[in-house]
Amino acid sequence: MIQPKIALRLGGYKIFTATPAVGILYEVNGFLSGNVRLRGRDNGSYLYNYLEMLDYHFGPEDNTIEVGSGNIRELYGGLGPAQKCTTVDINPDCKPDIVADGQYLSEIRDNSFKRWRCDPPYNDKTSKGMYKTEFPNFNKLLKTGARVIEPNSLMFLLCSQNYQMCPSNVTRIGFIYISVVPNNETRILNIYVKTRN
Repeated sequence: MIQPKIALRLGGYKIFTATPAVGILYEVNGFLSGNVRLRGRDNGSYLYNYLEMLDYHFGPEDNTIEVGSGNIRELYGGLGPAQKCTTVDINPDCKPDIVADGQYLSEIRDNSFKRWRCDPPYNDKTSKGMYKTEFPNFNKLLKTGARVIEPNSLMFLLCSQNYQMCPSNVTRIGFIYISVVPNNETRILNIYVKTRN
């Protein structure tokens, strides 16, 4: 699961830095946990070094679907983690590849992608105020995400809670607590793998 060199082994734990984020990650019995600190950005954009942290620890994947993509292409200038992903957003002003609700994605065939990343609004107030939409159902997002990716593909749900529920063909393999500075907000990176169709 994790690619970088292990900084320390302690009992059954593998402990390493959360490069390029600030923090510590640890793996025990195949489950990844940790606490990291990342600097926030405006307008609902990904945190600084968030996507770079995913690529560093899990390896880059060109065939990625990015749900709730917002301004990711503008943010990265079409380079790095945003270079080859297929973007999906409900807001056409974000200029995604596909304008759609990430809870359904009926226009996408099953098993089309090798990685799913999702950054939905974090609460009802933000959904309605900032994105002019209803607050999404995380279980629907995960179920649809599992449908559009191949088996053995990773799924990353960045949200406001420790979301343990997942579809029966998906296994939760990680939970990383993210402290967002300077405003002391909390984000949770929930990590899953699709085990079968």
